[in-house]
Amino acid sequence: MIRSIAACLVLLFVCVTPSHAQDIQVDAITDDVIVVHEGLVKLTAVRTDSGILVIDTFFELESAQKARHLILESFPGMPITYVINTHHHADHVRGNQYFKEAAIIAHVEVEKYMREDYDRLLNKYGDYREKISELKGQLENREDQDDQDSQKLKEDIELWEGARAFLEEYELTLPSIQITSSAILRFGNKIFDILYDGTAHTTNDLVVLDWEDSVLVMGDLLFYHKSYIMNRGSDVLNWIEILNALIARQDEYTYVISGHGGVAHDVEALVEQRDYLKNIYGYVANARQKGLSLTQAQEELAFDQYKDYIDYDRIGSDIEACWYQLEQKEQNEK
Repeated sequence: MIRSIAACLVLLFVCVTPSHAQDIQVDAITDDVIVVHEGLVKLTAVRTDSGILVIDTFFELESAQKARHLILESFPGMPITYVINTHHHADHVRGNQYFKEAAIIAHVEVEKYMREDYDRLLNKYGDYREKISELKGQLENREDQDDQDSQKLKEDIELWEGARAFLEEYELTLPSIQITSSAILRFGNKIFDILYDGTAHTTNDLVVLDWEDSVLVMGDLLFYHKSYIMNRGSDVLNWIEILNALIARQDEYTYVISGHGGVAHDVEALVEQRDYLKNIYGYVANARQKGLSLTQAQEELAFDQYKDYIDYDRIGSDIEACWYQLEQKEQNEK
């Protein structure tokens, strides 16, 4: 069922440090579609004749503010009417507070994860005033301000100052439109398919197909030449099936926008992503059949074709995610 749409969202992380926003750049994909990116992190904005749709909202609050300015500068005179969050991870939702005049769409589970992460953050850093005062007092009482213990105190103060700055600026902005299945958004002169096909990278991944502009926005179901993309909650086999279904629909889009990395101009990026998942999963299945331990499987992996991938040194995390899924599958079959 398609719901009408009206305003707000954001997720939190346990990692709180001072902002170190990188240079933000804008790439025009079509006359009506831009990608705003900071390093590997990106958001997409689409202009219709009734307003702007923004897909994802960045991790750093400063970056989200800059992105908003760049979007409005790129499409002058147009309001930001809708936001879609492709899933709950902080680098896709934290900046929602800077788009809160818009209706924000997300899978129904996103709110739960956002609240949990925010509560966890408050539990860990909520007493920042007392903690900063305590740490500064300890530092002031040290005779040697440059020894190892003093340096550690300075680092702890910086961490807690970062928590203070974040908590004083951050507003938990939750989705106003919560969907549980695929939906269609008719917005101005354009139609957007919002696709949900179950757990893949997370339990709440959405893919957006912009029919008019022939653009497919993948969220984190597509990483551009990158390892360290899975987690214990990922469903790798379903992820592969989702990619297969989108590959079969390749005539419906020209541009493919990944969650992290480049913009593809054909279906090949989806094929590469699918094959990466299949290769890692198949390798782990074979390792388990051979009686290898997880550690052995991680140490013996040698896929030369992925050596140049970003975070290749963390590919062991993807092996572990596949290992866990296979382990769960075997237990369920007993």
